[in-house]
Amino acid sequence: MHSTLVDYLAKLPSGYSARPHTVADAAAFLGIVQKLDMHACGETSTTIEEVTDDLADDKLDGGAGGAAILDGNNQVIAIVNAFNELALNRGLFADVFIDPTLATREGQAVGEAIVSATVSYAREIAVNFPETEPFIRTGLYATDEAFLHGLRSNGFEQSRILWRMRVDHESNLQPSVAPAGVEFEDFNHTEDQYREVHQVQMDAFREYHDFRPKPYEDWREQWVDRLTEDPNWWRLARVEGKLVGICQRTRRFESAGFGYIGSLGVLSEYRGRGIARALLRDAFFHDQRNGLNSTLLHGDSTNPTGAMFLYQSVGMRTDREYLAYRLSW
Repeated sequence: MHSTLVDYLAKLPSGYSARPHTVADAAAFLGIVQKLDMHACGETSTTIEEVTDDLADDKLDGGAGGAAILDGNNQVIAIVNAFNELALNRGLFADVFIDPTLATREGQAVGEAIVSATVSYAREIAVNFPETEPFIRTGLYATDEAFLHGLRSNGFEQSRILWRMRVDHESNLQPSVAPAGVEFEDFNHTEDQYREVHQVQMDAFREYHDFRPKPYEDWREQWVDRLTEDPNWWRLARVEGKLVGICQRTRRFESAGFGYIGSLGVLSEYRGRGIARALLRDAFFHDQRNGLNSTLLHGDSTNPTGAMFLYQSVGMRTDREYLAYRLSW
């Protein structure tokens, strides 16, 4: 049995301590993330469902990869999630949230200790996966000084930029019309359809930066067995009966009043026919019909398909920017 992340957090600054986090920490976790959102963007859309899903994620290895950092008053001032995806050859994903109201030097000291502990934890568990590339990846706001200091002081390097795209639906939208020869349909929850969607997503994103195919059962756990996911909101595109495109709308930001597209993909041989654009407009229509007057999705500076131009062509704009950092050994 390997050590836990908390075991490596003994070097926190004086007055701070660590313990395993639980789902009971969701409210405190939400409060920290919302402070970070407000500090960076002046608004927040993070929801209690989103952070609850993270705290209960199976990739935390039964809680071994999770920690709550407490101050001298026993208040939670940071949450750390070290998601183990080494078995999928996707490394370890570190999500670190440090209260931005901490004094600068204290925050940086906490950030340095958290990242150092996370690296030590990752190195230990990576020994159990000798056939996979060991690395840690993460993302954060450029304004997150405490975490950013911790990453840089532990040798992490910036790998790319991520954007959150947004469109506000200010007028009544009409249903989207599928391109000629294409049929749109709702998801009907058959096992065959689940497997079809999984395969199209794997194939459509094969060119994507740092892509690693995900086995069906792991994919299904990510896209179905979470509070923020709802396959009833998925839309599919077929050509002559073949599934060629998917739009997986989720409930990630629903309680904050936003629609969200978790995944939009079209098989490479069917691109250029307007399928992705029509699926986007279809998502906008259904979001507005459900009382959500904005739609969000995340984009990537390294996407080779020209997706950012597509998003802009349907009226989406960048409303948040994140930095992606990575450490390999």
